[in-house]
Amino acid sequence: MDIKQLKEKGWIEINNNLSDKELVLLAESLGEILPHPNGKIIDIVFPKQSEQAIQNSLSHKFGFNSFPLHSDTAFWIKPARYVLLTTESISQTATTIVTLKQITDNFNDNDYIDFEQAVYLIKVKNRTFYTKLKQQFETDYCFRYDSLTMKPSNKSAKNIEVRLNEILHSLNTIKIDWNSNKVVILDNWKTLHGRDAIQEDLNRKLKRIYIQ
Repeated sequence: MDIKQLKEKGWIEINNNLSDKELVLLAESLGEILPHPNGKIIDIVFPKQSEQAIQNSLSHKFGFNSFPLHSDTAFWIKPARYVLLTTESISQTATTIVTLKQITDNFNDNDYIDFEQAVYLIKVKNRTFYTKLKQQFETDYCFRYDSLTMKPSNKSAKNIEVRLNEILHSLNTIKIDWNSNKVVILDNWKTLHGRDAIQEDLNRKLKRIYIQ
């Protein structure tokens, strides 16, 4: 695994079919595995109709439609650093990715100021707190964004929210096709990801591991 490429590019793709044990070992080589809120080390992600999904989740709001670009675990005090994804079954529905650099390359001077000063409120079932889009943890910076759970709470946040929507809708996303066995690792602090709309791919299943 090319750690340098992961840090520089924001994501890597490994063409291999790994067992659950091998996935865990790969994840542990990057850091500490963080259980999903449901308690599972390896979570299974599959399409759900809105009425079948947990309330306030992406599936609940968007169902089989495309998922907006977002950070995973943005509602955690410290979001997961890496997200490991792999196929449990071949799928024609792509995962979409944009990098922080793609976003900030479209910023003007005012955007940079608003980006630094924006404050958002996160309010979920068991937690309410304020956070910034850009936050330092130890020696690195975390970029978090999830329009579902993060609500603008100051003028800078309202300004940058408009610009983020404009920019994210204009960017050409990177598409990860799941038509072969592979593992994808995302730097969840430097990228946003989403999903294309589900067409007839109702058996789409991905395995997911969170890593700190």
